[in-house]
Amino acid sequence: AIANWGRITFIYILAIIGMWMVIGAFVTLILDGEDFEFFERLFIILFGCFYVPSLIHSATDMTQEHGKIIKTLILYVSTPVTTFLLAIFYMYLVKVSLTGTLFDMELFMILSWVYTIGMPVAMLLKCYNKTGKVKNFSKFLKIAFIPVIILQIITMSMRVNQYGLTSERYMGYILVLFEICLTTLSLYKDGRHLDKIFLIVIGFAFVFILSPINYIDIPVKAQITRLDKMLEGGFENLSEEDKVQAKKTYVYVLRDDDNAETLIKETIGEENAYKLENYTYDESLYDSY
Repeated sequence: AIANWGRITFIYILAIIGMWMVIGAFVTLILDGEDFEFFERLFIILFGCFYVPSLIHSATDMTQEHGKIIKTLILYVSTPVTTFLLAIFYMYLVKVSLTGTLFDMELFMILSWVYTIGMPVAMLLKCYNKTGKVKNFSKFLKIAFIPVIILQIITMSMRVNQYGLTSERYMGYILVLFEICLTTLSLYKDGRHLDKIFLIVIGFAFVFILSPINYIDIPVKAQITRLDKMLEGGFENLSEEDKVQAKKTYVYVLRDDDNAETLIKETIGEENAYKLENYTYDESLYDSY
């Protein structure tokens, strides 16, 4: 009975997390952050209609198999959550198409979480029915994640075009590249070569951490080049907004590379570097970098 209570509680906690993710994505992307008390009542309904009755029933249910909890989590908790998240994503695409608004910059993080949680579920789903409808639905979910990856690339590229490449955005591109490799391997020959993903991860570690194109040096060089282009006409000729962006770029480069100060002075000139160093602004009036 105690083991059954533990399983039910574990499933309930995961269901709460899944419901919170679905509701959070829906409120953020579809309702533009407007919350309703109705959503809060859903958690109470889940507690009263599932958790409490399940605890009472599990106290006398001695037939439940130990391995059944994994199947329950995959089929009846994780799969519905993944399906709803994908449905909300496609609803958001329709909304953007109709309203003509730009993508939210927070969208990349949301999509990354959707993929991180949903793709493993889609790959595990076929294990419970290798020849039937479950297997086909698993393949459908994998294909449905391809537009998620495409939108990640678009949102990250928009941010890079606006503010330049940083280490965090560089790692975002690496994440997308990993997602492309994982999705391709999971679809190619029904995932028979999926074990190659471990070799890809090792290769990524060497290339993007230890090689000359690592996640620190490349963004720093890109930001210095961007700063040089911004200051071609001199710091004093920039608009107030461009001065703020130049200052943020300058601070970012110095933060990520202790030896960048000399390189900055050599690239943009000591006079521009001095003006940048002493320039101040009200951070509350401008968006985050």
